[in-house]
Amino acid sequence: MPAINGFLGPSYNGRSSEFLAARTVNLFAELGTVDGTSKTIISLVGPIGSAFYANGGASPVRGMYPWNGSLYVVEGSTLSRFTANLQQIILGTLTTSVGRVLMKDNGLTASGIGGNQLMIIDGANGYIVDTSDTFSIISDGVFPANPIALGYIDGYFVVAAQGSMAAYCSTIYNGLSGYWPFLAVSPIQAEPDIIRVIQNLNQQLWFIKQYTSEIWYDAGISTVLGFPFSRTSAGIINCGTPSPFGVVRADNSLAFPATQWNNDQGEFIGIVELSGSSPVVISPQPITYQMSKWAPWTDVFGFSFSLEGHTFGIWTSPSANQTFMYDFTTQMWFEWSSWTGSPYITGRHFSNCYAYFNGMHLVGDYASGNINYLSTSLYQDSGNPIASLRVGPPIFDSNNLDNVMIESFELDAEMGVGNPTTSLNPQIALSYSDDGGHRWSTEMLRGLGAAGQYQNRAIWNNLGSFAQFLPRVAITDNCSRVLTGAYVR
Repeated sequence: MPAINGFLGPSYNGRSSEFLAARTVNLFAELGTVDGTSKTIISLVGPIGSAFYANGGASPVRGMYPWNGSLYVVEGSTLSRFTANLQQIILGTLTTSVGRVLMKDNGLTASGIGGNQLMIIDGANGYIVDTSDTFSIISDGVFPANPIALGYIDGYFVVAAQGSMAAYCSTIYNGLSGYWPFLAVSPIQAEPDIIRVIQNLNQQLWFIKQYTSEIWYDAGISTVLGFPFSRTSAGIINCGTPSPFGVVRADNSLAFPATQWNNDQGEFIGIVELSGSSPVVISPQPITYQMSKWAPWTDVFGFSFSLEGHTFGIWTSPSANQTFMYDFTTQMWFEWSSWTGSPYITGRHFSNCYAYFNGMHLVGDYASGNINYLSTSLYQDSGNPIASLRVGPPIFDSNNLDNVMIESFELDAEMGVGNPTTSLNPQIALSYSDDGGHRWSTEMLRGLGAAGQYQNRAIWNNLGSFAQFLPRVAITDNCSRVLTGAYVR
């Protein structure tokens, strides 16, 4: 039987499923070899599952940060420190209980010159906790109210306030009250737009603003005399972000939802990757179209992690109930979704923040307050099923749009993936649409084979005549998923 070209691939569903219906949910691509030694040039594998790690007793998990051998977690209004053996030590109480938090440390004296301080901002105040577990609010005449951006470089904490073009710098290795010099404040105003994000990349200080961005370097100025940093000679970029929490650092670059200055307005242009002064849009037009519907941008957030040779960038819109995953390694986009009670209704992934700690990829749950660890060896999310879907492309007569006869559809997938301790034969479901993805047939189940049944086959015969045949396959059972192709006759 001839293979269906393009059956395996990324998500490209956008403006209309009549034009582009391809979707990949809770799967990601692994590429084969170009010399023909692999069976195919691409496979879809997954999912990335999760299991329970810890719970601090409150919800939501607003932020996590690994430092000095512990994991610092903000759940609700509580700041806790979890040791490697999961002992929870409550350190203090923030003045807020919802909204995202940012954390940065200024190094450890035991590891060389450092400040032994972790700084937290929550959009209302700044806080410092040290290695002795002393917690304090920053109450300083210079430190700004309503801090929303936080960075660290060369021993300095740098912050900016909500709706401000000014950046504030601490004394070197000290962010406590009384250590925010009056002169160590500078406008970041090559263009008159507000600061959204502060990042350290390539030992430079990047100010990602509302419509533009600026790159500054350490000019060696003492904070007693002024702001320690100056803008680089080519440090103005015509690209900013609408999202204070949407900038991720991955592959030695920054990636974020981007707006561009256009007639004094911020026009959304997609997800850009930025490692120098020239931003590159990495989201294809269908993904950009879907993201353009996200609102408000203030709740959109992102994070990144590297797993088994893949570096993923994750962007979630809680208001739009949607999560997209970009694989910097394969340069493909996918959807990441948590169980909604139906395998075909997709929503955002439960993860609300990320940290790598104790050799594990940890994510905080926005709903339960749980901290879970991620693994490709887990095929559920803390006991909930994970629905992996692949849709498209359509099969039709491109010459005269006459009906096409589908005698047989065969899915090429790894078989014998059942649990070896049971006789479970995991199922895969095929359904199809004859109207461009508006309505779907009832699902037809085939087995993926109990453990050891490697020669099992998933074939659906005598499907019928169609104006167009749009296939959709789904797996929800607790098993590994590896798809290597599809064939039709």
